[in-house]
Amino acid sequence: MFSKSVVSLLVTGMLITGCANSLLTKWQDNMCVANCGAEDRLPARYFEQPVWQTLNMFVGEMLCFLPVIYAKLLQPKKAQPLLVEEDERAEDTNKDHAIPLTGWKVCWLWLPALCDLTATTLMGVGLIHIPVSIYQMTRGALVLWVGVLSVILLRTRLFAFQWFSLVTVMFGVGLVGLSGSLIRSGDEAGFTSNTAEADPELIMGMTLVLLAQLFAATQFVIEDKIMRTYSVEAMLAVGYEGFFGTFTILLALPVIAYFPSIPLTIIPPSSELTSSVLLASFLIMFSIASFNYFGLSVTRRISATARSTIDTCRTLGIWVGSVMLGWEKIKWPGSVPQFIGFGLLVYGTFMFNGLVEPPSFMRPTRSAEVPLIDPATTDSDPLSGAGIPEGERRPLLADQSSA
Repeated sequence: MFSKSVVSLLVTGMLITGCANSLLTKWQDNMCVANCGAEDRLPARYFEQPVWQTLNMFVGEMLCFLPVIYAKLLQPKKAQPLLVEEDERAEDTNKDHAIPLTGWKVCWLWLPALCDLTATTLMGVGLIHIPVSIYQMTRGALVLWVGVLSVILLRTRLFAFQWFSLVTVMFGVGLVGLSGSLIRSGDEAGFTSNTAEADPELIMGMTLVLLAQLFAATQFVIEDKIMRTYSVEAMLAVGYEGFFGTFTILLALPVIAYFPSIPLTIIPPSSELTSSVLLASFLIMFSIASFNYFGLSVTRRISATARSTIDTCRTLGIWVGSVMLGWEKIKWPGSVPQFIGFGLLVYGTFMFNGLVEPPSFMRPTRSAEVPLIDPATTDSDPLSGAGIPEGERRPLLADQSSA
């Protein structure tokens, strides 16, 4: 069992590195690579290469192999695995029956890597065509996708108040995104235009981001299932996913080269790879490596649905960072719905994690010590998703410490 401090550290690390990754990616998107001077007659061209950014992400994940290799070289053969806390060692004695993820079994991690590749690229393309606020709103659909898929595929049981908390989180993110889009529209039209014509570019961007959330949710659930069935360290799993993702993108190089008319390229022209762009890429790689380690660790210790709910809270940190960098504006009264939305976001997350009491009519009849979401650790049946001992289930960030 894991102590509250360990879980809190993992959640905090996931939030910080996740915010840094998104802000760095947006910073790279805003970099001008052509026609940047005031005397240029052509419109400025910015660095819009979502496939390149996806490749950076997978290379960053492959960096997780380095500490694993370093530890293997230094530690004796019978030493404890890399980054295993004292709480983990006690639990490992109870899950010796877990199947080691070795040999060809590591190819199972190709599945979440493919989902991650598809979702990240689709979201990158969609972000080019829509404002960041609408992008944030659309990403709020992730939590419900993961909840539904966890119930269907993993046979996870969610109580009524958990579904209510997930809907609250999604509604909060949606309210934030809607408010941000209204503020942006008001800035462009001076709050005088009443036109409501559909924007094909905006609809296409939102559709791509919505479709990406289905792949992202599938990735979370597949990772949850793999971590339930097999025994593998999170750092090693991240490295394997990075390898499979990078390998898949490199396989696509001949296909992309055969269609030169495709506007998106895997390797941008050398003229676009400025020092600032390369610096942002290296920082993205580092933040991605850290974020995916924390994310997989949270999935292994808690559940896919809890991870996606925590991941949604990155919106708050990203919004604060955007305001500090001047990318977003606080306006009265247009920003009031944003604050309300963030309040709903935090409240829904805390309710799901058991930090605040749900409404009395939604409280489960079981004891509070009985967990709400099964941890992704001790599944003995790789097909059914059952087999987790009742006493080992726990809610996220519960007050009870491990024995």
